[in-house]
Amino acid sequence: MLQDSHSSNTKASAITSLGLLGTNAAIGCVAVFGPQTNYMKLRQIHRYVGFALTAAAIWMSVSAGNDAHVQNPDRNIAHGYALLTFIPLILFSF
Repeated sequence: MLQDSHSSNTKASAITSLGLLGTNAAIGCVAVFGPQTNYMKLRQIHRYVGFALTAAAIWMSVSAGNDAHVQNPDRNIAHGYALLTFIPLILFSF
């Protein structure tokens, strides 16, 4: 999607989503495998970044749907990715 899109909005949403995904993965790994002294604070930060990641995934999905130069498989992947980001929110909210 970064290569095919002609809209700067689509490219910005994809870069934001990838950046937040990497950040959230790093925070999660440090929270689980790091020292347990800051576990609760890191868990809270991980949750907030997860909400931001979901918002970025929705933004990417909408941007990919509105960009005529993004191919259909890439659009479908963006829509599926946005749906998959809701799973941790639903699973860990109870």
